[in-house]
Amino acid sequence: MGFEKAKVIKAAEKFLSQGKITAAIKEYRQIIKHDADDFTTLNMLGDLLARAQEKEEAATCFLRIAEHYRDQEFRLKSIAMYRKIEKLKPRDAAIAKELGDLYSAQGLIADARAQYLVVADAYTRAGDTKQTLKVLHKIADLDPHNTEVRLKLAEGYLKERMQTEAARAYCEAANRLLENGKAERALEAYTKALELRPLDRPTLRGLVSAHSALGTADEAAEILERRVGEAPDDPELASMLAQACIEAEDAEGAERATALMVSQDQTDHRRYIEVSRLYLKVGRESDAARILGIIIEPMLAGREETDLLELVDEILTRSPEHVPTLRLLARINWWQRDMDKLRGTLERLAEAAEDAELVDDERYALTQLVRLAPEEKRFADRLKTLGGFLEEFADAPDLTGQAAPAVPTFESFNLEETEAEAPVQPATAGSDFEWNSVAEDDSSRGSVSFADLNEEEQPVEAGFSFASDAPAEDPFAIVSVAAGNQTPDVASEPEKPSVEAMMHQELESVDFYITQGYTDIALDTLDLLERQFGAHPEIATRRQKLGQPVCRRASVG
Repeated sequence: MGFEKAKVIKAAEKFLSQGKITAAIKEYRQIIKHDADDFTTLNMLGDLLARAQEKEEAATCFLRIAEHYRDQEFRLKSIAMYRKIEKLKPRDAAIAKELGDLYSAQGLIADARAQYLVVADAYTRAGDTKQTLKVLHKIADLDPHNTEVRLKLAEGYLKERMQTEAARAYCEAANRLLENGKAERALEAYTKALELRPLDRPTLRGLVSAHSALGTADEAAEILERRVGEAPDDPELASMLAQACIEAEDAEGAERATALMVSQDQTDHRRYIEVSRLYLKVGRESDAARILGIIIEPMLAGREETDLLELVDEILTRSPEHVPTLRLLARINWWQRDMDKLRGTLERLAEAAEDAELVDDERYALTQLVRLAPEEKRFADRLKTLGGFLEEFADAPDLTGQAAPAVPTFESFNLEETEAEAPVQPATAGSDFEWNSVAEDDSSRGSVSFADLNEEEQPVEAGFSFASDAPAEDPFAIVSVAAGNQTPDVASEPEKPSVEAMMHQELESVDFYITQGYTDIALDTLDLLERQFGAHPEIATRRQKLGQPVCRRASVG
């Protein structure tokens, strides 16, 4: 005779009504034997087995149901089954782990943590420390803001000599502490992490933030200097050091670190803006202008003159007659092709240079003014009093009754009235020329090397050197050469570049623009050079590169 489920269920219910638990269990077992997926009956069987103190078999029934609901992602039903098992088998590590995972998935953090602690305790009693730490890591992840658990976890990893894991745990705890405004404790944790992983980037960044919050950014800078000395080719470390120095208001350190960054990637030149701001903040206008001189050409090439003007205006607000900054302003005015502003700036430059007895600077400004405003006799008269045009234009016609010479550039002048590092060598059409670097006072010279911080500091080469293959650009290009304190003693100065050499230098700037893809700027500069110097084979060659007619203009003059 076949199995009739309905009759068996009826018999089981009759036994239950009579209080015959054992007999009812026997009937329900038959049902499960023939229909293993009857989870309702299986649950009833489990309950009866539990009442009969058959705990193991009852737990097995509930476990089958719990796993089924878990696999179907009915988490709350699964949790209910596991809790029945938990009553039968208190502090069972396997059941606690399943409950912990389910509670965690439901976002029930406190319940999940309680279950995971049971699991951790079981591993601890078994002497399996690594498994204990894994569970503690889960507990820590449940509540990221619980820094105490994270710190204990780090200590546990450290005891097990799991240094990478310990460092990561210390860093994570420090991040949370810093977010909660506990900068001192965060610094302690970052320091411990750094001892384990000295070059770990997230830890170093956190360390800088913690020191900045505590007002001790100079200490972060010292640590980073040592790290940069160990890895001088790492631009990220140099960037962090530059930021730490800025936070510490260490302008020279920030300049050195920024120079190191730029030496590895010239596209980082904008970081010098922060250095210039810092020099200005500490009242060192000349150094602020000097830094702007380093980056003015790439900034203008990138059409970023707005940022330059902001700083130039701030310097001139503080020091209206600051000659190096007025030269910067003249360069920007020329770049913007604003001749009215350029004339006004040159007049200010001439007056400031006269007051400061900087004869060459005044002669330079007046030479430009004579070209821009030939009707103003006072410029020509004053220039004649000072000795006439600059020596590099000695072959140009005299002022008296004759046309003004071609517009010169700034290349004969330094951005600072500082002592020269080396004499200027005569420039020829084929000579290399370093553009946009600035002669510095020894006291503010940057160094791009931190490889040995105990050695004597080396001279900076922080600027953009476009020697021979990427020079500066058009007329009014600011070029610094090593020049002594500007004095009227022309006889003591080195030989100045010829007009041909000047044009060659400007043509090299065109090559720079072509290389960088600034076609429109290159064409504008070629047009200007033709207006100044007339047609020239070198100009024609560049026009061919740009796909322009070879003879675009007739010779001028």
